[in-house]
Amino acid sequence: MDDIDPLVDYREMARLSGLTAGTLRGYKQHGLMPVPDDLSQPARPRWKLSTFKGWMANRPGRGARTDLRRKGERAIDQADRLSRGQ
Repeated sequence: MDDIDPLVDYREMARLSGLTAGTLRGYKQHGLMPVPDDLSQPARPRWKLSTFKGWMANRPGRGARTDLRRKGERAIDQADRLSRGQ
């Protein structure tokens, strides 16, 4: 794993995004998530943190709800801190 761009799984993405792991799995099942960066364990796909952050910036949502936008922005800030090891 690259320490500069760590891999994240459903649980970590859920923690960072405020979505549930089930919602993220549903997005993947419906083709709304990017292709996983790591499929070494097919039942446990993982994405590079940069892939996740890019997806979060453009993820499917419910229109222009600003409360969700702020939450997503906080998640990206948390992801930035995680990538810097803070």
